[in-house]
Amino acid sequence: DLAALTVETISRRVPDGLRAGVDIGYSGPRGNVLVEGNPPALRDILDNLIDNAILYTGEGHAVTVMVEALETGGARLSVEDDGPGVPEAFLHRLGERFFRVPSGGPDGSGLGLAIVRRIAEQHGASLNFGRAAAGGLQVTITLPPPLKVDST
Repeated sequence: DLAALTVETISRRVPDGLRAGVDIGYSGPRGNVLVEGNPPALRDILDNLIDNAILYTGEGHAVTVMVEALETGGARLSVEDDGPGVPEAFLHRLGERFFRVPSGGPDGSGLGLAIVRRIAEQHGASLNFGRAAAGGLQVTITLPPPLKVDST
């Protein structure tokens, strides 16, 4: 249940956001958004995206994690912030191992989004980096519907 996993992960990460002066919120259902996947790996996706947002958004900003069940099955997971965002010219490089946007920002290894990309690929999910409505970064992962087993 991606929604329940997301709510649990955010609850665990709120103290990190408070220490950094970043408001972490959730938008979506509290349960019943079923996907086929490895819960610890999906938690790693959430932790890496939340870490990245806290680190690069900065004090006084907000991060919103959203889960949406898709009509066709599967789910969409988005993490967006209202921070400075990533220049358009670098969006296509996000998720490359060791790549860091050359704007200076806080220190990081350049591996967090690469880990997110790898886990998304292992789950057959699509990954998109774009600009959030509030101007910051939006990372969207679309997970396929659960496999149906024919019991006949």
